[in-house]
Amino acid sequence: MRKASLFLILVILGSLLTPAVIEVAAYVNGYIDVPGSYPDTLEHGKTQKYYVKVVNSGTETVKFKVHPYSWGGCIVDVDDGNIFDTDRDRVEEISAGTYKYLDFDVKTCNEGGSGYIFFQLYWQECGLFGCTDHYIASYSISLNVKQPTPDLTVTSVSVSTSTVHPGDSVKVTVKVKNQGTAASSSTYVGLYLDTKEYGTTTYLGNIYVSSLNPGQEITVYKTITIPDRNPGTYYINAFVDYQDNIKESNENNNINYATITLKPNPPKVYTPTITWSGTKATIKVKVEGYGITTVNFVWDDKNDLGIFHTTTKMSYAGSGYYTATIDFSGREGHKIGYYIEAKDSYSQTGRYPSSGENYFYVPTYPDLTVTSVSVSTSTVHPGD
Repeated sequence: MRKASLFLILVILGSLLTPAVIEVAAYVNGYIDVPGSYPDTLEHGKTQKYYVKVVNSGTETVKFKVHPYSWGGCIVDVDDGNIFDTDRDRVEEISAGTYKYLDFDVKTCNEGGSGYIFFQLYWQECGLFGCTDHYIASYSISLNVKQPTPDLTVTSVSVSTSTVHPGDSVKVTVKVKNQGTAASSSTYVGLYLDTKEYGTTTYLGNIYVSSLNPGQEITVYKTITIPDRNPGTYYINAFVDYQDNIKESNENNNINYATITLKPNPPKVYTPTITWSGTKATIKVKVEGYGITTVNFVWDDKNDLGIFHTTTKMSYAGSGYYTATIDFSGREGHKIGYYIEAKDSYSQTGRYPSSGENYFYVPTYPDLTVTSVSVSTSTVHPGD
């Protein structure tokens, strides 16, 4: 009995002197976040990439699964268009105390509205018969989807000639594109002439534009007449939907322009008048134009081959008239060929006649003299 008691005492003492082994249970934990700044509104058909941060805050390496889905707003993933398919899930093994970023592309579908994107986080417990998902947490993002709308824009404007005169006919070519997400109804392009980009001072007419599908571009034409304006640089501005009949996603990109240089018409020289005083001719002619610099009377004597294209500068006489006086003494009866030429500050020339020469003859006068005088009687009385 004493030996048994001694043995029991030794066993108890031994157990007190042996270090205790304390088992600490491993645990699984984690959380999910979508850090960064993202738009709260997406255009229809646009894709947004989201970077989802998955953190393993537990003590073991674990397989985490992120399941994205949406509610409202008709939001889908770009993989195959089905928000509920499991093939969109992402499974990643993450070590304890670390994290990984998983990226997801989210695309809107055919309708507008508001809704949410959810990213649900699970950890997976896998065995012989597959894996079991254990829900941990989720993260939600609110999102608005804009209704599909057209967006018409003028991609280019060109003209058949860039240097023009008042009254000229010019072909204007306009390219219009629908870069929106819905088809546009038919509309018109308004054409304007102005000294400023996007100005609408002078209306030139419009061009019909048919309905355009998203991404479709059309080229339209119109021949316009350049109005009479002061010389300078002008803009032919083309506004698509210039009457603002179509609701668009962007109303500020409907215009483009082409530039032209407007020159005045060349000087116009009218038929002159020629008056004579003896052998002196006074030539008077009316000249119309912008910036007239010189008007010349150019002549030559067809009876004197030594006289060829003599130039006499004409003087301004007011109200658009110019004059010159030329003495043709010694050329009586001679045939004189002439033309009148006017030049402006734009190096343009007007002429009368438009080609060749006109003619006149220097007048001739009889040279009378009294050779003798005689009377019937040299002695006379009053009343004889």
